[in-house]
Amino acid sequence: MLSSGLPLYPGVRGGIMDPVARDTLGQQCTHFATDSPAPLETVVSWYRKALPGAIEGDVNKNSLYGSYFKLTGHRLTRGDDFLTVYRTANGESTSIELFKCAGPPK
Repeated sequence: MLSSGLPLYPGVRGGIMDPVARDTLGQQCTHFATDSPAPLETVVSWYRKALPGAIEGDVNKNSLYGSYFKLTGHRLTRGDDFLTVYRTANGESTSIELFKCAGPPK
């Protein structure tokens, strides 16, 4: 588990965490990005169990990545926090991005 409190898939290869929160879809979120050699569905299945009650959707809907990327993957949201797990068309690894968010400013 990361210091953010979000679960981290085992066996990831390194990763980068933002030093400060940034605006992400109208929320202030700290972002952590990593990847895994595991198949996409294996990683998604693990996160379904690690985040019970998360709402699941297509990573391309309301995409952070714009309409020019068509990814194969899932977005799981629980409360203000969310994660994306995906592969690009020719990708050899599964990308994992975790977003620990504080919600919109009041």
